[in-house]
Amino acid sequence: MTSTNAPAPPLWRWIVRFAGAFPLAVLIVSFLMLCAISGTVPLWGIPVHEDGERSFLQTVFYFEHATREWPLDLLLGAAIGGAAALGLAPRRGLTPRRAVRALVAVSAVILAGTLVTVGPVALLDNLLQSHTRPTAELEIGSHWYFHFLGQIALLLSVLAIGLTLRAASAARPAGSAWPVILIVGAVFAGLSLAFGAGTGLAATSVLDPVYLGHQAREVATNALVTIPLSFFVCARLAETPSFGRPNGPGIAAGGVIMLAALGLAGYIAHGALTGGAMEEAQSTDLRVLIFPHFFEHMFTYAVASLTAAAVFAAAGRR
Repeated sequence: MTSTNAPAPPLWRWIVRFAGAFPLAVLIVSFLMLCAISGTVPLWGIPVHEDGERSFLQTVFYFEHATREWPLDLLLGAAIGGAAALGLAPRRGLTPRRAVRALVAVSAVILAGTLVTVGPVALLDNLLQSHTRPTAELEIGSHWYFHFLGQIALLLSVLAIGLTLRAASAARPAGSAWPVILIVGAVFAGLSLAFGAGTGLAATSVLDPVYLGHQAREVATNALVTIPLSFFVCARLAETPSFGRPNGPGIAAGGVIMLAALGLAGYIAHGALTGGAMEEAQSTDLRVLIFPHFFEHMFTYAVASLTAAAVFAAAGRR
């Protein structure tokens, strides 16, 4: 399929550069917006979080939040790695070892940070997806359903990108991409059933404006930063691709799935905007709801991109 010595197609080089530069641009713009909102440049000790209490550094190192996001981030990263392996081949000799070590280290920091800052009971509660917002009662699985519909949209968009890459490839890369994608789907479905069985949380996730409002931010954050950054990492670890005449059915399948993802995202945004989500938010300032959220997910970017790198290296091995 590929040759590591061949020059990359110009369009591909631009796509990869964009995938790396765009998330960085989003973070820079978000930081500048926080400076404008706060009226100062040294943000480190300035409250920027929507709760009005957490400083910039406390928002970045929000270990408790990172713990409850951790399972979702692992699944999203694994889906991205598998999708990348549908159309790209890892460089010869690449192994997942270094990415796995880095992922274990980051995960240990997240879990240890939570243990130190809020204790073992809260650590377990967050892993069990019991926390949503500070004023809400704990309910196992509630946080999972704070993401449920949005996570489906994100996973569908990742699959669509993978199918498009595969359809554009001049040859089919060897590897185990499809088993990875199927496993991710099965794990997500299984955990959704486990967390939502008999609770009514699935309906709440689809209909409640508070849940839809949270999911709208999650979709935006992951679509603008996590997904392009993780695909960028995979592309940098891949051999130079060669592209032939696009496979029409494959392109069509990717397009249909992407439309489904966009439709779900549109429904989430519409429900949040028309259902009064802003009135229930921790802040009435839309800027405070949006821009700090990109920094609240700094651990997400690390976990998802490292997982994607490890899965891509393993799934695409020949």
